[in-house]
Amino acid sequence: MPADLANDAAVLAAGYTKVQTDYGALKNPRYETTYARHLTAQPGASGGPVRATGVSNTSAAAADTQAVAALNGFRKHRYGADTAVNSGSAGSAHTTDST
Repeated sequence: MPADLANDAAVLAAGYTKVQTDYGALKNPRYETTYARHLTAQPGASGGPVRATGVSNTSAAAADTQAVAALNGFRKHRYGADTAVNSGSAGSAHTTDST
């Protein structure tokens, strides 16, 4: 598996879009960050969207951090933890952050 995406800038550089919402001080949770990208899938398949969301009552940056962690968890599940782990699995047939 490729290295985890370290922060918001790395996620955006990998081609994900970001939507950040501040619902106001009276809402719980106040901040929500969502990263999204459409994966192309295998030849002959339509692919689909990937979304990772993080929330926080403290700050938008904390919501970003949670969303990055959620996205890295998805990527680890899809692409494998390393080459020994995903050897022979469907994950080894994917191009990272593309399929």
